[in-house]
Amino acid sequence: MDRKTVKPTKMISTVLEKYGLNPDTSCWDCHGTLVIYHKACQIIAMQAGIEFGAPMIVQSDAEKGIVVILVEGTMPTANSSRTEWSFGEATPKNNKNSYPFAMAEKRAKDRITLSLAGIHGYVYSEMEADDFRETAPEKPKSIHKASIQSVEKEEPQANSLINWIDELNAALMACGCEGKTDANQVCRWLWDGEVTGVDECRDDSDKARDTIYKMDMKTDSGINRNDFLSESTEYAEVE
Repeated sequence: MDRKTVKPTKMISTVLEKYGLNPDTSCWDCHGTLVIYHKACQIIAMQAGIEFGAPMIVQSDAEKGIVVILVEGTMPTANSSRTEWSFGEATPKNNKNSYPFAMAEKRAKDRITLSLAGIHGYVYSEMEADDFRETAPEKPKSIHKASIQSVEKEEPQANSLINWIDELNAALMACGCEGKTDANQVCRWLWDGEVTGVDECRDDSDKARDTIYKMDMKTDSGINRNDFLSESTEYAEVE
């Protein structure tokens, strides 16, 4: 007898749609477990206003690829706030990549995000296990709700649930950019010369969003955001 494919329940769908996500493209069935993209967790955290504290390193052995951290996150509510904490673990037993610190951070933050959203245990982040990512379908062009996409294209500044241009400005400042020259350099590096500078990245909401995603890809490859400026400087010297 064929196993029934697991799909987002009405509760999960309601939560994801609240944050402008499409339940059908944000999640997939991995051998009976509902899995959600890491990017979707980031969008939830951003839109919910979740703030993460500095991680506490519980165990660290870089040579053996073992990292265990404790992270706390707080989400504002109507009258107060809610706080959750979680461990993020990366060891050779549950992690095949070469950047255990980044993986441990992602696991902890995604668990906290899903817990604060009220759906952890019903759906799990793709960062939880290599098997999850290995069974992921081809990534969709968008994990946003269709209605949100059309609104963003028509009036990105007025109606977008996320102001991606503001997010990009904040991210560039967090990377250490002190002016337009630095921002131009980082953007050219992120796009590998496909853009001329930051103005092109801020031309519309979609371009700003894609630039943020490229930052995430660099982080996923093991490059710390604090090193973006120095990495882009080296790129500019040989460009």
